Amino acid sequence: MNVILNNLHWISFNVLLAIFPIPFGYLMLKSKNSIGKIIFGLIWLFFLPNSLYLITDIFHIIPDAKEIRGFYLTIDFVIYFVLILIGILTFITSEYFFEKAFLRKKPYKKYDFLILFVLNLLVGFGIVLGRFQTVNSWEVITHPSNVIAKTLGIFTSQNLIFYVILFGIVSQITYYSFRKLVAKKI
Repeated sequence: MNVILNNLHWISFNVLLAIFPIPFGYLMLKSKNSIGKIIFGLIWLFFLPNSLYLITDIFHIIPDAKEIRGFYLTIDFVIYFVLILIGILTFITSEYFFEKAFLRKKPYKKYDFLILFVLNLLVGFGIVLGRFQTVNSWEVITHPSNVIAKTLGIFTSQNLIFYVILFGIVSQITYYSFRKLVAKKI
């Protein structure tokens, strides 16, 4: 039980970070002013990887399973399942605002798949920065030199580049698999 209670602290924080790009995506979509779109868009972009990052939190289940059993392990699995669903829903919703704001207009419309793939590679890059390089979104402002150093570190590691591409592909597949669910609601 203590494992679950301890997990709820960081899980709650990660869910908050996953939700964060939704209002900025909405503001980016609704902004009538180009500067507003850019500002909201940059904030949205820095926090967007946090949404799909939630699926990587499943890795915590392995150490959890060494400490808890039975009913509590079942609860732990349910929590991680819900966490993954939240990650997918916040990601799809956030990225849909970008698609609706920019990619439905000429000349971008015919390049939407490619533009979204590049965006999703950036999401994959952000997930790798967070999961393997332990960089937080706000460190772009608070510790930019650390972010630059760890970003460059990704380019020197074939394993990390592989994960960037893998997460980028997973992001693209996830978005195209589920975006119609969100498109009907927004």
